[in-house]
Formats: sequence, C-alpha cells, structure tokens
Amino acid sequence: MDFIRIRNLTFKRDGRKILDKLNLDIPQGNIIGIMGPSGCGKTTLLRIIAGYLKPDSGQVIVDGVDINKLKRRELLEFRKTMGFLFQSGALFTDMNVYENIAFPLKEHYRLPAEVINDIVQMKLECVGLRGAQDLMPSELSGGMGRRVALARSIAIDPSLMMYDEPFTGQDPISKGVLMELIKTVNDSLKITSLVVSHDIPETLKISDYVYILAEGKTIGKGDPASMKSNASPFVQQFLRGEKEGPVTFHYKATPLKKALGL
Repeated sequence: MDFIRIRNLTFKRDGRKILDKLNLDIPQGNIIGIMGPSGCGKTTLLRIIAGYLKPDSGQVIVDGVDINKLKRRELLEFRKTMGFLFQSGALFTDMNVYENIAFPLKEHYRLPAEVINDIVQMKLECVGLRGAQDLMPSELSGGMGRRVALARSIAIDPSLMMYDEPFTGQDPISKGVLMELIKTVNDSLKITSLVVSHDIPETLKISDYVYILAEGKTIGKGDPASMKSNASPFVQQFLRGEKEGPVTFHYKATPLKKALGL
C-alpha cells in the first residue's frame, strides 16, 4: 500500500509551472530519493506534502488523508506525524542542544519532565551527541548541527521524515554519518523518508527508490541500480554531471556575433 499518493499535481508561481501534473507513489517504510536540477520543484513538492503550500490542482494523499482538504487546525494536528530536516538545520539559537530537542515535546504534549528527559537522552544517543546536550548552536560544527536538528525532528516519533538537501555543505565524514543516520532512523523507527538532494552518490546509496524531476515532471524513476542504466539522455546527463546533453549550457540568446555588432 502506498503511504503517499500524488495525482496530477500542478503548482504555479508567477505564471510559471513549477510542478506540471506530477504523479508519484511512495510506499510505506522506504527511503525515496527525489533528485533533479535546481528549480525543478523538489523542495516545493515537500512543502506541498506538508501543507505549507497549496497546489493549483491535483491531489496529495498522505497515510489516507487528503492534505488539501484539511482545515487549519486539522493540518496542524496532522503535521505532528511529520518530521523535517531543513538544509539550515533551523535550530533555535537561544536554546542549547537539550532545549532544542525538548521543544517540540513541550509544545505538542503535556509530559512530565522526567519523561521528556528520557526521550531527549534517547534521541541524542541515537545521533551520537548525548555529550553535547549543554552546547549552544553557535558552538556546534555544521555536521553536529544537522545531527541535532535530526534528533529534534524525530523527538515526536514521526511516521514521515522529509529531508531537504541534508548533505549540502558537509565534509565527507559528516556526509557518511548523516547517510548512516538517515538509514538507521528509517529502519529502526519503521518510517517513510523523502530525501531531496543534489548529492547523487549519497542519495543513490541510501535510497530504495528514486524519482528524477525536470520541468515539473518525472523524467526517470526506479531503484538506484536501474537508474544508472536508464536510457533517458536527460537522466544520464544529470547523473553524470555532463555539460553537453538535453540541458544546454547556454541560456537561449541571440548569436554572439550579432550582439557584438559583427
């Protein structure tokens, strides 16, 4: 059974189609990689799934719930089942690591302090940072900050995790740690994960299934092995990072000689 079902999803911004009748099926319990060139609608898709953006048309069903039909209060309640890891980490700068992770627990639930403490300790242990609980965000490295943000995201045990460019700006060691954490969190919590990323090797390595988007549509899909042998020239250009291909290097313009008056 599909955990997320998207049908004919269209979203426009300033008259331009960001997503154009997009169809996706996301099975439960898998890690799904969503890749594609900049501006193809990857992050927009995550925001629509979370209900932060309203599509112009189409349907988004998450765990049997039609997101677009929820009233504001219902949507806020439903978001408790979702976890987000943004590129920036979005930690509260005036709270230490412990307080950042405890925040969603205090915000959404009335739990005794000792229960909150137990949960925070377990989540910090999960990301290997229990010894950093008293540090402020400004004292953390980029990789540590991303791991704290992940611990906060899973504090309320979501059924869906969404990662927006989790590997950007990370050194090779931090990338490896994050890859292992995403896989471990997904398998141990038995959740569904969407990973939006430009980091092709890392995303292919941890994903069970991959979608490649371009111009608001799906131009390639399949398990990582099949994607590497996909016959689409666009898919191969993207995966290999080649200059020549369906996506041209030069933006459409008049001939250079004409622009120079020659």
